[in-house]
Amino acid sequence: MTHSTGLLDALDDHSLALETTDPTSDGDGLEALCDELADVRVVGLGESTHGTREFFELKHRLVRELVERHGLRTFAIEAGFGEARRVNAYVRDGEGSAEEVVEGMQFWTWRTESFVAFVEWLREFNRDREPDEQVSFWGVDAQYAAASADHVVAFLERAAGDPIEGLDALAADGLYGYVGETDDAVTLKRAREIVDRTNSRFDADREALVDATDERAWRLARQHVRSMVDAVAFAESTADGPPDADALARRDRAMADTTDWVLEYTGADAVVLWAHDGHLARDPMHPEHLETAVETLGSHLDDDHGDAYHPVALVFGSGSFQAIGETADGTRGLRAFSVDEPTDSLEADLHALGDDIAYLDFESARADSRLVEWFQDAHRMHAIGAHYAPDDAGNWTTYDLGRAFDGALYVDETTRARPAND
Repeated sequence: MTHSTGLLDALDDHSLALETTDPTSDGDGLEALCDELADVRVVGLGESTHGTREFFELKHRLVRELVERHGLRTFAIEAGFGEARRVNAYVRDGEGSAEEVVEGMQFWTWRTESFVAFVEWLREFNRDREPDEQVSFWGVDAQYAAASADHVVAFLERAAGDPIEGLDALAADGLYGYVGETDDAVTLKRAREIVDRTNSRFDADREALVDATDERAWRLARQHVRSMVDAVAFAESTADGPPDADALARRDRAMADTTDWVLEYTGADAVVLWAHDGHLARDPMHPEHLETAVETLGSHLDDDHGDAYHPVALVFGSGSFQAIGETADGTRGLRAFSVDEPTDSLEADLHALGDDIAYLDFESARADSRLVEWFQDAHRMHAIGAHYAPDDAGNWTTYDLGRAFDGALYVDETTRARPAND
């Protein structure tokens, strides 16, 4: 693909080279980039694959700089609300180990050496600091119910002495324990009844539950209940196949609502939110199996926060990553994939700049008259989720870069994220 010198010069004027993804390294363009992000209320750090080592390292590096130099104290991620509270207990109080709590997050995407190292660094930063100076760790997703049910059981035993019948079984088995039984309809119906009874009780008995504990304890437990309700709804939507548009829309709406809840509950001035590019984009997502587009987490955050929401895509040129796909023996499992140099895409344009690692600032570039036509064009970008098939058209998506993101961090050549305890 041929690029004009004028286009490359214009893009280069709004790009910032970084020398390394090493989270422990200072210098190069890191400070300038984080100075740009430091005054933003919601920073979205994306990823075009869930299995790229350099993406994990770059985000670790950015969060570390924002924490150490700019006072960031609230971190959130595309992971279960209940499971993330166990990570929070580790990073704030040292309960368990980094490997254990990351394993307990359930999502294979975070079970990597790089993410474990990030969680261990959060613990070291928090060690010996007063609670209000520690970084808190939150999950905004809801696809599992057990960890939240555990919390709600403990809260009700402390506050009232009589938890909801069956809630302890949900806590023990987890939602997907029900779904995996013989009669999915019956077992999902049972899970729905349990969470609905719990939900109703938290509203009806609010005053008594608050009197027995305190307002903040009730609010936290109530959010765990909401997470359980969302998890059951998502499981119901996927019982007969891939989630439909309504289910995906509910999931992203719930993630946005939880992000706003975290900001309100913590009283934080800012939060960094780690998720896939597809969730963080202001544009609707359009999965291949659906006829209609889905409003994203990013579109809701844009509605809620306007210019105070700043999504950054993480993209790559070529190299390897991990995802669920067909293995050598014909079964499906987690394995490495690789792609060649990009063509006809945002990544191809960034590759042509010649930097190994670079940040392109869309906000400043939009005001450049030389780039008006470039922004008017639709741009293809990698959009590789948890699953990957090499010839699937769904590995790419098209964005309006005039609004979808405020910048892109580019890595020219990547390597597979290394599974933890491999």
